[in-house]
Amino acid sequence: MGQPDTLFTWSETARTEFEALVDGTNASERFRLALAQTIANGWGSNRDKPVWALAGTLALLGETGAGLSSALDFLWMPANDCFAHLGASRHPAVSANEGGSYHLKLPGGGLLLDRFRHKLLQKYLEFLISCNGFGHSEEVAGLLDACLKAGLTDKAAIDTAVRSIARILYRYRTEHFDDGHATSAFSILRAYLAGVGDTITDDTVFEFWSAEANAHFKTYQASFFALKDYVDALADARSRAAMRRAGEIDAPGISAELAVDFVDPFDTEEDDLGDVAEEAEQAAAAYQGGESAAAAALKAIAESDVKLIKKREEMLAAPIVSAGGFGCSLPVATLRLLAFHPIQSALSNSLRTGKATLSLEERVTCVEARRYGVLMGEIGELETAMTEWLKIAFAVRTEEATGNARADAIRAEGVALLKTRRSQSLARPREELGIAFSAVERPLMALARALAEYRTAVRGRARRNEDLDIGFEADRSRFAEQLRRLYAG
Repeated sequence: MGQPDTLFTWSETARTEFEALVDGTNASERFRLALAQTIANGWGSNRDKPVWALAGTLALLGETGAGLSSALDFLWMPANDCFAHLGASRHPAVSANEGGSYHLKLPGGGLLLDRFRHKLLQKYLEFLISCNGFGHSEEVAGLLDACLKAGLTDKAAIDTAVRSIARILYRYRTEHFDDGHATSAFSILRAYLAGVGDTITDDTVFEFWSAEANAHFKTYQASFFALKDYVDALADARSRAAMRRAGEIDAPGISAELAVDFVDPFDTEEDDLGDVAEEAEQAAAAYQGGESAAAAALKAIAESDVKLIKKREEMLAAPIVSAGGFGCSLPVATLRLLAFHPIQSALSNSLRTGKATLSLEERVTCVEARRYGVLMGEIGELETAMTEWLKIAFAVRTEEATGNARADAIRAEGVALLKTRRSQSLARPREELGIAFSAVERPLMALARALAEYRTAVRGRARRNEDLDIGFEADRSRFAEQLRRLYAG
């Protein structure tokens, strides 16, 4: 049986993994097409609806005592057993239809479950477990197990599973599909950028977000990170193509394709964190993996046993570490994200909840937006705070002088800084503090480095806050006009 037409733009990996799902089965052409459509497009206009349907169905089966010890047991649950159980459950969320199907009332909407869709969900679950060489199996199983265990009353577990699995699917699609579905972020962005010259600048994010052709990414933040993923996908594709031609590595075209002009941001850094201690420098080396490492570092710092970062500071740092190198290459676009996404988020929340501290008419003027100079000051202060915590960590973990003048000076500074801290989380024996700080030394170094890289990138565009704030005033007018069109038009 031939491959469904919907696979013609899938990568070889995606084709192979799809064939493995149906190989040796008696799947009809109709089922193969439906499965391909489910993976690529979702259902209807909702790409993530099959994930929601799977998570909600498992939550219902868990709540009604279907006897599944894990989400994976659903893979082998015969349709007859599933439907007999639903019919006997007499649960208020289950309604029988003529013809043997059931209507399930799940958190977030209703689902029609028939035998065809039951089989579709089973194969969809198998795909989620096996895609990318079973690279996401543990995470997917854990998320769906949480739904099975929590039942329908825990909507948060279902929402978490849908969001997390949707991110996995999004990256799978951008990596392995080209024009596989009409709402593909890759396809949307490729078409848009082709029309504006295939060049991405600081202004591209705003222009794409506000373009009439963009009916998919409703927020500036979504547009920003869609472009980041697009750039990452292109870089990965170029790397793979270059590696396939590794035998021609000396050819001028290939050499240029792989060339990297690397500039170490710490060459211009005022505070030489690398001299704090040899141990800290070695620890930092473990965090050279890139943007995901910086995001993991921020999470580790936020969840530390000692209070190292305030929620407001964490919210400031999160977009910077998530944007990584892309954010440094478009520093002004990232500043706009930091300043104006909170305004759009507040508008959305106030419209959803009906509660607001400011009227909609006033909020769309971006009166609450923080100026770029203020944001840069906060970023600098946060970077300094992480550096100081690193010095404190060094002081706590070295009880005696080392004989190294620079290290001993850092230790003395760390001791003095520790005495100024009033956090209750620090009121514990030195041994316990040493253990707590040992867990965050590397994350502290990684976050300080990420903030320094971004601060250096911004200062490469504007040395003074006054220059940044001139641009802020112009941007506030542009964002106000767009937000007024979206929310008060």
